Amino acid sequence: MKTQKGFQFQTIIFYLLLCCNGIHLSANNIGLIIAVGDYPSSTGWQKINAANDIQLVSSALSQQGFDGGLVTVLRDAEATREGILLAIQNLLEKAGPGDMVYCHFSGHGQQIKDDNGDELDGYDEAIVPYDSPRNYAKGVYEGERLIRDDELGKLFKKIRKKIGASGQLIVVLDSCHSGSGTRGFAAARGTERKMADSTWISRHLIKGKKTTEEQFEAAESKKMAPMVAFFGASPDQLNFETSDQNGQLVGSLSYAFSKAFSKMGQKTTYRSLFESIRLEMALTAPRQTPQVEGALDRLVLNGNLVEQRPFFRVKYATDKGEILLEGGWLQGLTAGSVIGLYLPETTDIDKAVPLAKGTILRSKPLECVVQTDVPISNAASIYTAWAFLLEQNPGELRVNLRMLLPNGKLKSSLQDQFKVQSLLHLEEPADLILIQNGTMLEILSADEQTMAQFPVDIDEKTLSRKVLSEIRKTGQVKFLRNLASVSTDYNLSMEIIPVELNDQHVEISRIDLHNFTDPGGTLILPEGTKFKIKVQNNGAKFAYFNLLDIQPDNAFTILAPPEWDLSQSASDFGIKPGQGIELPPTFEVGKPYGQEIMKLIATDKPVDLRNIKLSGGALLRGPQNSSPLEKLFSDTFFSEGAQSRAGKVENVRAGALGISTIGFVITK
Repeated sequence: MKTQKGFQFQTIIFYLLLCCNGIHLSANNIGLIIAVGDYPSSTGWQKINAANDIQLVSSALSQQGFDGGLVTVLRDAEATREGILLAIQNLLEKAGPGDMVYCHFSGHGQQIKDDNGDELDGYDEAIVPYDSPRNYAKGVYEGERLIRDDELGKLFKKIRKKIGASGQLIVVLDSCHSGSGTRGFAAARGTERKMADSTWISRHLIKGKKTTEEQFEAAESKKMAPMVAFFGASPDQLNFETSDQNGQLVGSLSYAFSKAFSKMGQKTTYRSLFESIRLEMALTAPRQTPQVEGALDRLVLNGNLVEQRPFFRVKYATDKGEILLEGGWLQGLTAGSVIGLYLPETTDIDKAVPLAKGTILRSKPLECVVQTDVPISNAASIYTAWAFLLEQNPGELRVNLRMLLPNGKLKSSLQDQFKVQSLLHLEEPADLILIQNGTMLEILSADEQTMAQFPVDIDEKTLSRKVLSEIRKTGQVKFLRNLASVSTDYNLSMEIIPVELNDQHVEISRIDLHNFTDPGGTLILPEGTKFKIKVQNNGAKFAYFNLLDIQPDNAFTILAPPEWDLSQSASDFGIKPGQGIELPPTFEVGKPYGQEIMKLIATDKPVDLRNIKLSGGALLRGPQNSSPLEKLFSDTFFSEGAQSRAGKVENVRAGALGISTIGFVITK
């Protein structure tokens, strides 16, 4: 017994010594989120919505095992230069061998005169703390309170050394350091103003960085943890904010990262994570190109990801049928969707009878409120139930418009026209901005791209019709861009295959796709590039498909079945499980320049969307005989049905549609 007690005592002392010396007994997931948006007006910085990123990013980290107590948040006035550097130092002290460390910054960025000659373009990139003014003033303020990438890089290297080769460091910078100036209508992170004197600026007029230059030294080392850094835009672009599912403005990278990070599978690499981020940003922030650097082929968090269950648990329930679920819009539980509550251990909901069904009333990133169809006689029995998604709500057809017109007859006339449009709302955040520029009425996108221009001296009816047509087009394409659905039965993917043709337009060779990708994997296709499209069925069942191409100017074309050849039937576009087919046409890349996306929509029966498009949204077979996809597509033309439902579209049975997306950037 003495020996046993002595051993126990020595063991206790050993563990106490380990703790006192800061030695980890097990690896942790630790993080730091810095969000600066409410900059003092005296600094000259535009206020942004960085604070909204906090819940979004925290929720995504929580999904992957980052305990809230180990994630520090620094917000606005706390995030001065000294505050940020102290927080990173505390993160370093907290970290130990094998830890997964996450560091996030949402705020403005700026370029500053390079102080050590290590930058190709003559400028360091820097993040902008709460107390750093925007404008350079020689002898007064020359950027002393900015935090340069060199300074951050040294701190990150210390963290990498401390957590060692078995740890990982993830850095997300939802900011921007340069970019062309805005017109003051959009919420953008970054500035074209450089923190340097005019002489330096005139000597360094190269726009942007070379794509091969890394912002941080993220090269792998046997003695340091691998590091991966994500950036919201390329060096010569502004970083625009986007709207989340509840209409709240958030950082576009924070939004895309959170959606992708919360849904990862066990074998996800950083390269595939970035691909998901890039595709999401192609939908929500098409004018900017996210960047990545570091150990892209490593497994995210060393593969130690939280397994994503196909069901959701009940957190709270009342006898009146109000239920709080542990799942929100990050997991696809959007407002209006229908869930079913089943006995625990249910695996096949098609063969089981639900305890109750309900509709989601409100949804946050990680939780939602459900109202059951009928009251629950025994709420306590529901706590153990498994909730499954039965019907997916694809979203709402609506366009938010900001009118910045001078008071007068034109403004009054347009307002009267807009009031009777149930899908058009004079609310924020705006999807479109209407301004008068001299003798022209101009429609701008949320990121200030000119979408259309009309002379103001044409008659009011014609002008109203043209403006409303452009607004509806924007609403339609916004909905189609964001349309998403996952199905294991109807799971198709597509691949772009660049080809070379001879003078007779006959294929003579195929070109490796890697020749058209940048280091982060972004596909860049110059004007004139020829390519084929291959469709692959990775699902369990035979599937039919439609292929939509959405251009940077919001025009869209149905590529399959081809809208230019109605002799080809929708039933010709079917594919067996495991089969891969190439579409017959060879496509050529053309204007307009910018981000283009393609959407492949898989269904169980052949669906022909072409006649709906040609008829402006009419269901030629009538609503009763039309498929859910046909009715959904018809609604996007702002149909009478969609107008009468105030933009509410019909739900789609979960798993009935499989939608995959690819995107590429068109350049000169």
